[in-house]
Amino acid sequence: LSTDKFPLDMKFFDEVLETGKAEVKKESYYYTAILYKDNQGDFVVVLSAEDLYGTAKMRNLLNTLLIAYILSLLILFVIGRYYAKEVLKPISDIIDQVNKIKAKNLHLRLANEHKNDELGELTRTFNSMLIRLETSFEMKSSFVRNASHELKNPLTAIIGQTEVALGKARSAREYTTTLKTIEKEALRLDELINALFELAHTEHDAKGLIVERLRADELVIKLKKSFDIPSVDRMNFNFQLLPKNPDKLVFTGNHGLIKVALFNILDNALKYSEKGKIDLSVETSNNTILIAIKDEGIGIPKEELENVCEPFYRASNARSYSGFGFGLALSQKIIRLHGGELKMYSEMDKGTLVIAQLPNINDTVT
Repeated sequence: LSTDKFPLDMKFFDEVLETGKAEVKKESYYYTAILYKDNQGDFVVVLSAEDLYGTAKMRNLLNTLLIAYILSLLILFVIGRYYAKEVLKPISDIIDQVNKIKAKNLHLRLANEHKNDELGELTRTFNSMLIRLETSFEMKSSFVRNASHELKNPLTAIIGQTEVALGKARSAREYTTTLKTIEKEALRLDELINALFELAHTEHDAKGLIVERLRADELVIKLKKSFDIPSVDRMNFNFQLLPKNPDKLVFTGNHGLIKVALFNILDNALKYSEKGKIDLSVETSNNTILIAIKDEGIGIPKEELENVCEPFYRASNARSYSGFGFGLALSQKIIRLHGGELKMYSEMDKGTLVIAQLPNINDTVT
């Protein structure tokens, strides 16, 4: 059997001889064969045909699928862009609103249209930050105005006294009086500049500060050496609430700064309580050291209590007393610099309680 006229191999014909029929597809042609037995011999009948209709259908199907695939990609791209834009629109709105907020209009706030989702939480957080920034800017502005006013007063007095003294020849007694006035204003100016320097010093973080282990009770006892005997006699040291374990009273900090912070609080208590008693106590709560200073003084108006730690701010009932309004502001910054917090409770004409909270050096102490 010759296969020269057929693109079929011998395996195909062997299958026909064994089974009586066979089928195969070569390229675009289909071949089928049967074994035909006749009185003249056995014959293998082979038929071949090309499925033009089926091939055309498959080609049309392929073209249809390609076109559908390309169109679906385009449709998905357009729909995806649209929904992505809709999904990101709230974020774009937030960005647009944020870009409109400048230093001159910090009173603006973001509109919160997503109250119960992550974007709502983001908006509330950003608005809270804006409130803090606005408050900070107002405090800085108030600080500059008050500082300028406080610096201007002694300078104006010094210049005025100098001009008067130089206006004409005066007696030695008059020159002495003028120089004493100038000295008084110069000392006041020096005190103010030193207070500004200390306040600026505490604006920095703890880097560069010399820290050491400090005992809160020992620090309070040594603090009385900074005051005169009449003031010390007015102090009542209450150590009944001290913990049994002295390690609970140990914290790390800069001795000089902590001493300044407590001195300012105690000095205010002595100043504004006239001849009243001052109660000092030290205790612990969880992993926090509490240093409390309570006086029986004039107190602080309730509506002004949250402002008394601002630099240069003085309560309305304390303006007849000497001072610049730096003490509590400086104390608060120092306590916060050491990872603590300053709490104040006051009642008019009954006194003020100031509590300096400092973290214990070892959270595992029991």
